[in-house]
Amino acid sequence: MYANQEAVIMLMLLLVFIYDFLYKNQKSIFYITILMLSMLMLGTRVASVGGFLTIICAYVFYIIYCLYKKKQFDLKSLFLVIPIVIWGLLLPISPYANRNIELNNIPEEVSSDSSSETNNIQSEIKKDSINTNIEYVYANYNPDYLPSVFFEQYYPIEYDSEFWYEFVKNTPIENMNYRLIESSIIKRVVDINDNSLDILFGISNVRIQNIVNIERDFILHYYAFGIVGSIILLLIYIIMLIYSLYNFFKYQTYYLFIITTSIILFLFSAYLTGNIINSINAIIPFTFISSGIFLSKKVDK
Repeated sequence: MYANQEAVIMLMLLLVFIYDFLYKNQKSIFYITILMLSMLMLGTRVASVGGFLTIICAYVFYIIYCLYKKKQFDLKSLFLVIPIVIWGLLLPISPYANRNIELNNIPEEVSSDSSSETNNIQSEIKKDSINTNIEYVYANYNPDYLPSVFFEQYYPIEYDSEFWYEFVKNTPIENMNYRLIESSIIKRVVDINDNSLDILFGISNVRIQNIVNIERDFILHYYAFGIVGSIILLLIYIIMLIYSLYNFFKYQTYYLFIITTSIILFLFSAYLTGNIINSINAIIPFTFISSGIFLSKKVDK
């Protein structure tokens, strides 16, 4: 499993446990606490920050919901403040925070190693009088933002030096990240393929994975399966989202808020991090939880 798949499952479970605690089982506060620690230990942005924002929003909406419906505010809900406070205190010293520190420190080490390698490569390039575009890329790329593995292994520069020349020259450092590099490579492959049917049916997931995986669902599916394939594969998620929103506004229950939020977070996390919609590990829990929209009429709270 990818960590992002675990993170989105934990997000959905967190919402389920919050509802269970507020309306069913008081012991779920322990599940929430254990899940909180697990999400902090996982250390991804979706798990650590996303989970923190989710529990805050769920609790704030519960207060608004009680006021709007003029229902009695359950004092036991104040126990949710405990994991929220602990989460907020631990987040600055969590693996997520330390991971960001490490990522900020690594470039200096990578740069020193990569620079020596780059110098050697540049000297070889000059000696062999290779293409000017390749010289420019090796002389100007930043290994902290564009690891050489992308143009040396995934999409070799010797096969398309013009693309890498334009990418390095025209892409600002502040905009450069792995997902942009991945999607730019596949877009280039599609452009070179120059087949109008690719827009409708894609270039296949196998071909994309043989080049480089796009870590952003929906964009991956567009390039892999085209417009037609994406509609066939993804339309069910849009239908479920629309149906859950319709039921939420119609019945206005906290239960439907939990289900609808689960669907929204699942889809948003899939777009933000990728490797989720194609994973049966994430789809099965999502199916069980989101199927709760069909109980809309039976749950009145």
